[in-house]
Amino acid sequence: MIAYELCPNNLVTMTMISYTNFMKALIDSPADVKELREKRILLTSLGSDRDVVKLYKDLDIYGMANTSSFMEVKQRIQEHCDSEGKTWMAQLFYTYFSIPLSVIAWIAAAFVLVLTVV
Repeated sequence: MIAYELCPNNLVTMTMISYTNFMKALIDSPADVKELREKRILLTSLGSDRDVVKLYKDLDIYGMANTSSFMEVKQRIQEHCDSEGKTWMAQLFYTYFSIPLSVIAWIAAAFVLVLTVV
């Protein structure tokens, strides 16, 4: 696919090269591969996560750094992850509201508190 996009008479955009650059930017360690697998973003039949990291690091795009398509996405993902408020809220919901019974208990406690005030 990358070789086809590099053909001189090609009329298609550099989608595969952009996607490959984006994935190379996202995958830095086996932990990144594990997270992408858990979210079902990356499906692979390679042996280990370390092999996937090596595959993406070894992919050659022949100097074509067409990263404009996906770099904004990576920047927005990084800004989202760096937001302390969003991280705190996500941890709060994961800790206290991951089980439906805990949601019901919090609603009941809030209801009792409102009845106590009134």
